[in-house]
Amino acid sequence: MFKNKKLLILAPVLLLSLILIIYAYSFYPLFYPLLISLLRPSGLTEYSIKPPYYEGQKVGEKFATIGQYYYLDENSVYGVISYDNGYMLKKIIEADRGTFEVLKDGYFAKDKNNVYYQGQTLKGADPDTFKIVSLLYAKDVKKVYCQGKEFIGIDPLTFQIIGTRDWHVAKDINNVVFRCEKISSADSASFVFVESFYFKDKNNIYFVASDRASIIEGADPFSFSTYKSNADYSRDKNFVYLDNKKINGADPNTFTILEPSVHFYSKDNKRVFYYENTVNGADPDTFIVVDLPGGCQPRSSVCWENTYGRDKNYVYRNGEKIEGLQPNNLEQYNNELKKSGSSLY
Repeated sequence: MFKNKKLLILAPVLLLSLILIIYAYSFYPLFYPLLISLLRPSGLTEYSIKPPYYEGQKVGEKFATIGQYYYLDENSVYGVISYDNGYMLKKIIEADRGTFEVLKDGYFAKDKNNVYYQGQTLKGADPDTFKIVSLLYAKDVKKVYCQGKEFIGIDPLTFQIIGTRDWHVAKDINNVVFRCEKISSADSASFVFVESFYFKDKNNIYFVASDRASIIEGADPFSFSTYKSNADYSRDKNFVYLDNKKINGADPNTFTILEPSVHFYSKDNKRVFYYENTVNGADPDTFIVVDLPGGCQPRSSVCWENTYGRDKNYVYRNGEKIEGLQPNNLEQYNNELKKSGSSLY
């Protein structure tokens, strides 16, 4: 009876231990690079820790990382392959150990025979002419690649980045592309970078955000320009824009961005605006921005949540009138500012 009770106690412990071992083994390749990066002496690429196992066999004693996705030992090259449920360390059978090198972005590598992307062979790529164009794009003499996949229908000879590399906008002789997608409405021959988030061709103005490229409807490409004090704002002969939105009612001839511009207050000769919206009742002749003590970083949480302005009659928070608060009553005004974690003094 005693033995049975002891077995009942040990059985769950043993089962839990077995589950933990299986779990650790399954995710070992994911955590191994982090482990060796923590243990590695500064400037060294070979480690004194015990090498891992690959398909039940120990890899070479000089097993070392040469990038986020690649490892070497004395004889072989290994890639960290991503799957839906994690990562796996896998020997790249076709890789030539002697000529293998990781390219500058860390995702791509090549040897005398092949090009590799995130640990896997990029079929058909030419290592002799292969080069990285940006974080998303690469090309060789035959093809253009986006995130390690062939970009069908794009000409490598005329393919080029437009604007900064960070926006991922590019074109060839026939196409304009953004984040691996063609912008069907864009004219490649006349497509150019303007400034900040803006591009244009002979027909349209394009606003590029992190995940999309959109046409600014009604914008005139021939008179379009950005404001020097804050390039988030732009104008043409007819309208004023903030990002890809028209500021309704704003007069481009008298429009002014109020400083500090990070608060996104502006005005023309008739209205005051907060972002693209009219500040109802505000007097443009006497309206000023009240900068919070300590300054304000562009698009910071304080600027987003609590931005103040005042005219001769009222105080405004985030474009809305604060009823009962007089602009010349500093004590009352200071108490209001304290609600946002700031104060005048």
